[in-house]
Amino acid sequence: MDASERPRGQEHIPEYPKLWIWMRVFQLVVGLTVLFLSIHALEGFRILMDLSIVMIVISAASVGLTIWLIVAQFSSPRAFRYWITLVLDFLIFVAWTVSGSILVSHTSALVAQRSVTGNRFDHPDDEQQHQHPLHESHVSTFYAIAGLACLEFSLFCSSWIIDAVVIRRHRQIGLPSKPLKKRASLAERQQAKPIPVSPPQKPRVKPTLAERVEMLFKGQEASASQSVGFEGSGGGGHGGRNDSADGGV
Repeated sequence: MDASERPRGQEHIPEYPKLWIWMRVFQLVVGLTVLFLSIHALEGFRILMDLSIVMIVISAASVGLTIWLIVAQFSSPRAFRYWITLVLDFLIFVAWTVSGSILVSHTSALVAQRSVTGNRFDHPDDEQQHQHPLHESHVSTFYAIAGLACLEFSLFCSSWIIDAVVIRRHRQIGLPSKPLKKRASLAERQQAKPIPVSPPQKPRVKPTLAERVEMLFKGQEASASQSVGFEGSGGGGHGGRNDSADGGV
């Protein structure tokens, strides 16, 4: 599809699948869920606080990025840049991959430590008795955060792959990467064509009576001077012929 066949102002946006907006909406919903669960874990559980803060930062960044992408692509196309979209999708994908795997490993380690502590509680004669703060609700919350992080990782991985495919097709067609200047419609172009204009002419003004009389006198004087000139030239010619005749006699 040529740039002239694209909707005005959207020539630089690659042709995404028709239901692409629902992918972004799903990413937004999952990111908000992880954000609220991480805030709840940070305030209520007082464990894995550093990891909860990391999850809050990553989920907030993914939510902000998703909102910007939805607005830029579907509401304000001039703010959309597909290179920025490709890079940010990749960075968020990597962040979810790392944070999700770390959260799963830490939660599994705490669950294993809790089971060991529970066995020690079953033997009160054991000298090392520790009360572990991780309850079943805590475990469920952290596993939910880890599962949603893995889901968000898969969503951003899919969006990054789709970004790469549609951008490659976009560049193969030869379409621009930045928004074009506003294209004039056919009527605007016809109006913009220069119209040849003749030089201004002085308006014709009817002469007054005095000017007419003056022009009449000037015409009579010119005709009189011409008649006098003709008579003088004729007399000179006759005189010349008489002189030549006298000389011959």
